[in-house]
Amino acid sequence: MTFNVLIHPKVFESIPKGRVKQIKEALKELNDPFPEGNKCRIEGYKDEIYRLRIGNFRAMYRFDVKKAEVYVYEILTQEQAHKKYGRLI
Repeated sequence: MTFNVLIHPKVFESIPKGRVKQIKEALKELNDPFPEGNKCRIEGYKDEIYRLRIGNFRAMYRFDVKKAEVYVYEILTQEQAHKKYGRLI
């Protein structure tokens, strides 16, 4: 099953212009959002939150199996992600 990847419009605002292409390419992995490889579930949260590791960036996402949609809601540096979500990621 292939998922439709939806990206929040403001997600690339804080990303350096030279890295946007690389990150967009990596987000194609989310056509299959289930945790494996560079993807994992963030433990300790009521909601199911996942992250995709892209070099020193982390794309945070959720997905809905019934709708076959993935929603990327933020991209953070590794440091920002650890501060916000803890060292669980």
